[in-house]
Amino acid sequence: MGRKLFLFGLILFINILMVGVFADFDYISNEIITIYSAGEIVRGKFNMSFDSEETTSLLESNFEGNITLLEFLEINDFIEGVDYDCNFLDCSRKYFSENSLTNIQLSNEGTLAGFKIEGSEINSINSARFTVGGGIPATCNQNQLIIDFFDENIYEVTNNHYIDTECAETYEGCFEENEELIEATIGNNYYCEKMTIPMAPAYKLSAKIKNETSYSGSTLKMSLYSANEETLGQLYGECELPEHTENGVFEKLGCVTNYSTTKQQDYFVCLRTDGDSDFKIRTETNNPCGGANANSGGVLNRDFDISAKRMKFAEIASLEINEESFAESFGGPSLSGLMTTYLFEEYGGSCEQGCVIPIRFSGDAETTAYFSDININYLSSSTELDDYNLYEIALRDATITSEELTLEMSHANFEIPIDSEEENFEFYIDDSLVFEEEIAISESFDFEISPNFASFGQEVTFKASTNETINSSTWKFGDGSSSVTVVGKEVKHTYLEQEIFNMEVELTRTDGITAKRSFSIVVGDAKVIANITIKDYEERIATLGPKINSYPEWIKTEIEKKIDLSVMTNSLNSIKENYETSSSDEDYQNVMLQLLNPETILVPKDISVTKQGTNFPLILGFSNMDSSYIEDLSGKTAESESELKEAINGWMNSFYDSTISFEQISAVYNDDSDVLISKFEILTNPVKDIKDDKGVDYEPYLIIGYKIEENGKFKQDYGQKPLGSSATYLSLKSEEVDEVFEFLVLTEFEPENLGAYISPTLQKLNLLGKLIEDCNFDTICDSDLGENKETCPADCESRWGWFTLWQIFLLFAFLITYIFLQEWYKKYYEGYLFKNKNDLYNMINFIYNSRKNQQTNHQIRNKLSSSGWNLEKITFALKKIDGKRTGMYEIPLFKFLENKKVKKEIAKRQKNPIDTRFIKQRGSKFQ
Repeated sequence: MGRKLFLFGLILFINILMVGVFADFDYISNEIITIYSAGEIVRGKFNMSFDSEETTSLLESNFEGNITLLEFLEINDFIEGVDYDCNFLDCSRKYFSENSLTNIQLSNEGTLAGFKIEGSEINSINSARFTVGGGIPATCNQNQLIIDFFDENIYEVTNNHYIDTECAETYEGCFEENEELIEATIGNNYYCEKMTIPMAPAYKLSAKIKNETSYSGSTLKMSLYSANEETLGQLYGECELPEHTENGVFEKLGCVTNYSTTKQQDYFVCLRTDGDSDFKIRTETNNPCGGANANSGGVLNRDFDISAKRMKFAEIASLEINEESFAESFGGPSLSGLMTTYLFEEYGGSCEQGCVIPIRFSGDAETTAYFSDININYLSSSTELDDYNLYEIALRDATITSEELTLEMSHANFEIPIDSEEENFEFYIDDSLVFEEEIAISESFDFEISPNFASFGQEVTFKASTNETINSSTWKFGDGSSSVTVVGKEVKHTYLEQEIFNMEVELTRTDGITAKRSFSIVVGDAKVIANITIKDYEERIATLGPKINSYPEWIKTEIEKKIDLSVMTNSLNSIKENYETSSSDEDYQNVMLQLLNPETILVPKDISVTKQGTNFPLILGFSNMDSSYIEDLSGKTAESESELKEAINGWMNSFYDSTISFEQISAVYNDDSDVLISKFEILTNPVKDIKDDKGVDYEPYLIIGYKIEENGKFKQDYGQKPLGSSATYLSLKSEEVDEVFEFLVLTEFEPENLGAYISPTLQKLNLLGKLIEDCNFDTICDSDLGENKETCPADCESRWGWFTLWQIFLLFAFLITYIFLQEWYKKYYEGYLFKNKNDLYNMINFIYNSRKNQQTNHQIRNKLSSSGWNLEKITFALKKIDGKRTGMYEIPLFKFLENKKVKKEIAKRQKNPIDTRFIKQRGSKFQ
């Protein structure tokens, strides 16, 4: 292998050896309970202190469950400033200033810059201004330039100048061309069509109209109204349509309304006349989203032949941001006033250590924006000061420092799986082992209880649900009342307080085996609880809209396909109607059951990035590299697959220092999350011109081992093409020019699974002569074999020496040992969970079929759990079908064989050929 693979492996080896050495915590002791029934939560006290440990550090164990450090301290009732300290106020993330700058590289995700304020007592910001420009070209892209003050997606300034050119895409409502079209006469009533339109500097509103009027002086007007519930009826813009060129036929007429916005929104595009007329428009009633006077609350019962287009953003030679232009953009708020408020809210007005006012600049990638005329004037201790710079801004997580704390482990909710045979409890913070204790787990079984909520002051019958035969049950209600033991699995109880109680239930089977579990019981008026839950869901949906809109358009459209807010809204409105027509406690309890049923409605708390990594070497996917793809492009076959892979790797190392970055965007629920999209960015980063020693271009290809067009999307057209049944390729330049390729996989996917690599055809590789024939890629420059810097740069760019060779030998010894252990443990763990292998592959086949039916991991888990499968087995099967590690941290040397076995077993159980899109898809909702 090439030198970079050795370096990567050596870094991995060192990191493994160093785990825990520099942990930012100090473990002292524990009093963990050591005897459990399977299904219980791990309980007991432990003592430790923290020294600059990040608030987002994750607490985990060898059982189910995890929680962040800050959440864990808060749920343990510890108080910031009393029991622990954070380096930032409120333990929140903070902005920090770095170097001053005169320009900034724009990107879809945005880059942070901002003002820096210094002084022990800031009285006020008096004024702020800057000019941004540099010839940003005219475009139809939806994020040519967005300046987001305070990085909150609230005060966003963009280019509001347009040129008289329409963008290509037409936006329409629900109007359909069909045989049931009729003609409606246009009058003083507004005929409106609801549609969703992205940001633009102006909009062209159009309608197909027939003119049969005999009246003079009638003018057709089109208008743009808000369709959002909270701003319904707000007029954004109006324009007059031109006259017809020919009477008696339907003609598409349009006019431009000079309304600019930075957000995608729902609008009513409306049409009317201001006098008597005989203008006609076509209309129909099939699944309508329009109607007469819909802009003012009219019924959506009819669609009209109305559409809209965005106008093209004008070139930005310079865009001035100052007090006047800011107030004009937002209808009054003062930029300096908002900045003053921000300083007092975030810093208490004290900037002795420096305060930062962040601004996020986003826009067309590979475009540079230049700053000029920068000034901020502020009053510090009654002294007027000026700063003439903008600064680079970084965002950092807070850290926690504390003396010794006594913590309750049960708050982490580490649940012991029903079939667990573990003999130890292992506690980790960010993958670093804190402590390990021997525990004894007795045989048990799984069960649930219902209901999970109770009406205040009313007797409720609680029932345990299980397939086991139960002799007796013991109930601790958590409200201070005495525990109750009854024959069977039902009990009645009345709660006299309205709050959330922790109920502990123990069931005894006929053979004497017991099972213990804890449940959260929400106590209150069913009517009140349902109302609170409906409002919570409404707030979530309202929050999700701007959250989704904050993503670049090419990503946002894919999120919207998976998280359909309109479907959620309709489902919630239906439940809300049931609520409003309810009259009895039973009615309201049924409403609550609907709200708690994920099959009826499932509203995420957030859409956020749950995993990310930057600038990994492209070689990360070496073990998943499929060299047959370059053979297909070459029309040639290599004699040895392993030698070809080594040759490709050596060639890559000679010409490229390529990297891959990724992030997984997920729907976050109360106790789970589903990855919606995995975003990747590959930077080719050539280190020299891609030519051989005779100056002939290698004409290389970037190979991606995934068919992006089937279940993914490229940011733009890079000239990508499908390759075989499961790959994609792109032609690269032969110059020393950085190329960036951004794309999505519409599911959870790891960068190493892409198996991406760069290579010329086999014919071009042969032009390397001795580099392929003589270079053995062993990191040793063997002059006796004819190796030198020209024929074998992978081995001869520098000599490593005996010390390096010994390090490589130790690395290989470690890797071989580790691979043996990981494979042994994987097989042992799989055999322990599934004594009968058919059970595992039958469950995997069930998951495959469920995904084909558009079900999420969240829904699949619920169904398997309700069928009696325990969480540990379910999690194992999901990881198995997704190609994830199922044991130790894994070097995926034989992963392709495991994946092949999974596909083979699924194929055995399917009547039709399998669809690989639903294997290794990891929890997405499919289109």
